Amino acid sequence: MAFRHASGRNVTGERHLNLEGAGWQVCQLGSGVQQFSSIIGRNMARTISKRRPVKAKKSYTLSAESVAYLEGLRKQRRAASTSSVLEDILQHVRQASRKMALEQAVTDYYSSLGDDELDEQAKWADFAWAEFSHASE
Repeated sequence: MAFRHASGRNVTGERHLNLEGAGWQVCQLGSGVQQFSSIIGRNMARTISKRRPVKAKKSYTLSAESVAYLEGLRKQRRAASTSSVLEDILQHVRQASRKMALEQAVTDYYSSLGDDELDEQAKWADFAWAEFSHASE
């Protein structure tokens, strides 16, 4: 069985039969050959996400102790560069900051509820827990 991609490339093999469910549109051509064209939105997102993020080269003054710490982490992790170690640290700090902000928002929300609303939330939680435990059996 042969298929032709919108780019004109021929694709063969039964493993490609599920392309229609993966966001591909099917057009019947003559003599049993089908043409598949992709939905642009999905492909654009995949293409963009594979690109490396743009990095800016910056210079910062650090204490000798901080430089030694970063170098030690680089050696311990066998990282390609000290910059990559620093990037990892910053990503973890940003992630922790977002998590703390989310936890605070949840706390603020439940603190703002009245007794009736808290009781209703508790009943929904009990219902969900009961449904979850039945589904896992």
